[in-house]
Amino acid sequence: YYPKLSLTAHRRVGEYSVMLRIEFSAMKLINQPSNNLEEVCDEDFETIVKTLQKRISELGARVSPESIRKAKVTRVDYGKNCKVQIKPALLLLTTHKNVVLYDKLADIRKANFSPRRAVGENAQLLDWTSLADEQYLRFEVQLGNSDTIRQTLNKAEVNVPELTFENLFQSEICRKVNLYYWGELMQACLIHHLCNENVADLFKQL
Repeated sequence: YYPKLSLTAHRRVGEYSVMLRIEFSAMKLINQPSNNLEEVCDEDFETIVKTLQKRISELGARVSPESIRKAKVTRVDYGKNCKVQIKPALLLLTTHKNVVLYDKLADIRKANFSPRRAVGENAQLLDWTSLADEQYLRFEVQLGNSDTIRQTLNKAEVNVPELTFENLFQSEICRKVNLYYWGELMQACLIHHLCNENVADLFKQL
């Protein structure tokens, strides 16, 4: 698995400013075989930095580990894969502001076919036999720009000095952001009578 790189240059007075944009899935980057079902944790950060630097180098670019740690983040997806005992028919892809809630395994299986899939790459290498009787609910908060990230952190009562990779790669931040939006989603569901207490209890252990 390799990150997606894009290079942009902006002309300034007497010179050009060059920016390298790096898009990647931390889970796919270090999991073997590559997949985004097995989650990463705080202890994986340096492994991710080292692996990311290696993959970028193999693509022909040079980036130092410190540059990766201090890189400005303009998009981040915070999510949680939860093993549940619910049939996939009940786990529809839905949107609530910048939140998606869907059947994770079904999403991976249909990665090559669905135009509204949440996974952008090809189907992943997983031991599907061992997962035959499993169900995973994916709850994900997608923050697509710096302003949205900052606003969301404020709502979740998270303070970070700068929106850098090392500052935002924290399980506690992920947990607070997910819980904030899960609370909002539950409120919306209760208002429209779309859920009950048993479903809400599912995420109390996030």
